[in-house]
Amino acid sequence: MKRTLLWLAAALTLAAACQKQENSGGNDNTPATSGEKTFQATLPTLTKVTVENGLTLSWTKADKVSVFDGAGNKMFRAQGSGATAELLGSAVAADTYYAIFPYDASATLSGSIVQTKIATEQTASAGGADIQVLSAAKSDGDNLAFSPVSAVLSFTLDEDAVGVNSVKIKTAEGALSGTVSIDCGGKPVLSAGTTSSEIKVSAFEGTFKAGATYYVNAIPGKVGKLTLTYTVGNDEMEVSADATTLVAGGVYELPNLTRAMTADEKAFLGTWLLLKYGSRGADGTPGIYPWVNIERGLENPASVVGDFITFKSDGSVVMDLGEASDTYNNTTYEAQKVEMTGNESWEIVKEGDVTYVQFGGNAFPLMIADDSGIGGKYSVVSVSESEMVLEYPYQGEEGPSVLGIFLQPKGKETYVHSFKNGDFGVTDEGAEEVRPMEDQGTTWYVEVEAAMPFFYMNPNAGLMIGRAWGVNAAAESAKSARMWTESFTDKKISSVTVSTARFAPEEGEDKSAAELEVYIGGAKIGTTYPLVNEMTPYTFSAPDPVGGLLEIKWKTTNDEVNCFWVKSVQVIYEN
Repeated sequence: MKRTLLWLAAALTLAAACQKQENSGGNDNTPATSGEKTFQATLPTLTKVTVENGLTLSWTKADKVSVFDGAGNKMFRAQGSGATAELLGSAVAADTYYAIFPYDASATLSGSIVQTKIATEQTASAGGADIQVLSAAKSDGDNLAFSPVSAVLSFTLDEDAVGVNSVKIKTAEGALSGTVSIDCGGKPVLSAGTTSSEIKVSAFEGTFKAGATYYVNAIPGKVGKLTLTYTVGNDEMEVSADATTLVAGGVYELPNLTRAMTADEKAFLGTWLLLKYGSRGADGTPGIYPWVNIERGLENPASVVGDFITFKSDGSVVMDLGEASDTYNNTTYEAQKVEMTGNESWEIVKEGDVTYVQFGGNAFPLMIADDSGIGGKYSVVSVSESEMVLEYPYQGEEGPSVLGIFLQPKGKETYVHSFKNGDFGVTDEGAEEVRPMEDQGTTWYVEVEAAMPFFYMNPNAGLMIGRAWGVNAAAESAKSARMWTESFTDKKISSVTVSTARFAPEEGEDKSAAELEVYIGGAKIGTTYPLVNEMTPYTFSAPDPVGGLLEIKWKTTNDEVNCFWVKSVQVIYEN
């Protein structure tokens, strides 16, 4: 099926000749007069770099062409459609004519050099209609054989990429648009002038059509990494292509534009390390597998198999299975092997208030004795930068169970400490002398501003800093507290989460009565949180991962607060 493509960009004014043209009467003193003129004009075939067959270009009736007759830039029009068409217009008789397609009233000619531009802002139509490819021709009698002088970039929207309202193509090195010169003395050759590294594309239809392919003009030459940025509503997305060399007449296919990702989907993107799993009975009783109790805040288990799963923005899934690249080893009762189908996929599914991740193919092998759970639909318990927790209903030997799957982002590690009896030398009887706390190779220190620092360990609430009751509670209460460690100075911390609470005699006081801050390397990260009486996790995120002395600071802003409770500390850092 022939694809009709119109030629874009600015028209090239083609020179007639360096000398003044004579009229048919041969009288140099007689002004040249214009008369009707007809050319037979042909269009080339563009070469598609990733496809053997090229794109056949065709004239459309009434297409405009610039013809230079030595007296000016004359507009000619195509009289028919097809690869060859008659161009009709008015021109002065000349030995040589130059032409460009499409017509450009602003193009200028000096000798055989045409000055024009490849627009930085272009409009494209779905399916390639009205594509404008810069081309030029030098007459051979009454014939004009056009040659492309610009390269063409193409991109296609996926069928579900609905609502794309702007596209920008940018190169890391080189030029894509701007002013150009074309030497039309022989085979037309383009040279760049003042250029830009980007092209902004708008749709002729107003919004880009899902499933359609669009084409734009570009300056030929070497370019660096090509990035396509596009928006769907307020959501900005990006795809990229490797550095290449754009050739005049070549069509270069850029990556497809996918639909915008939801907030839930964006949380999944990336590579995750598969961790241990646990289960519980459907009624809350223990299941047949080792139970890891999410709700009770127990630590995530360590990695079992060291395999990775990657969620890609195009909805596909990649499994990195270590030594067995095409199988997955299950190890519940005996070794199981699960073959990859090659069409593994994932998507987010909403059912009422529940969020599920639906796997296709054998994208997520369930770690059970049989393979009935391969693929399937998992409820999403939580997704954060530190972990992903999924659940799957399973009929075990002891009845229905819920299987928990745990994943951790690749390249990041999580340190978690839940305070327990003996930390800092504090028991449920308190402590008179506080010692440094050693935990998982990390050493923590704590200091308190108080007339009489009093520490107390509660199995349910955690570590109390300061004195909460007693005759002299007000005088002995903590005005501030600081907990710090030097164990992360050589690591890059991305976030710190502290589960803590203030303690005041009565509910209802000003929430600003106490505040919490975190510092890394002496610089504050995140916000300042006002503390409340209820145990609450507060997360502090660094814009860029940073290492240094890690400090957690509590302080009171009035006399209503007399102690702080801290239950756990979590640090997420890069390997």
